[in-house]
Amino acid sequence: MADRGSGLRTLFIVLGVIGGLVILGCLGIVGLGFWGFGKVTEQAMVALNDNPVVQEYVGEITEMDVDWNGTGLAEGEDVFVFRFTGTKATGVVTAELVTVDENTEKVVSGEIELSSGEIYNLFPEEEVSPEETGD
Repeated sequence: MADRGSGLRTLFIVLGVIGGLVILGCLGIVGLGFWGFGKVTEQAMVALNDNPVVQEYVGEITEMDVDWNGTGLAEGEDVFVFRFTGTKATGVVTAELVTVDENTEKVVSGEIELSSGEIYNLFPEEEVSPEETGD
């Protein structure tokens, strides 16, 4: 019977080590995901701070975080929603991002909604005028 007890102990040790490795692996993946989204957020903030609409209505964005719920509900694979604080205003930006390289994200479309309720297209020159639609 002594062999059976030591066999169970060895089994529990092996299962404990495997379980610990699985948990560490999962934590590592989650950590990398947050690090990656942090990097995307920083790159998006740089791109948004170069946008004339952001400069006019928000000023310089000094703080920005992913709105996970908004991003999950947004239409489009590369559309992200961020909550921001700027030198002139606070609010939410919905932006479609394209990766240029590992250090650069480009904002190709989107809008900002200020906490005051005002909404601005990030690229107003791309809006269709009534003459173009035939209205």
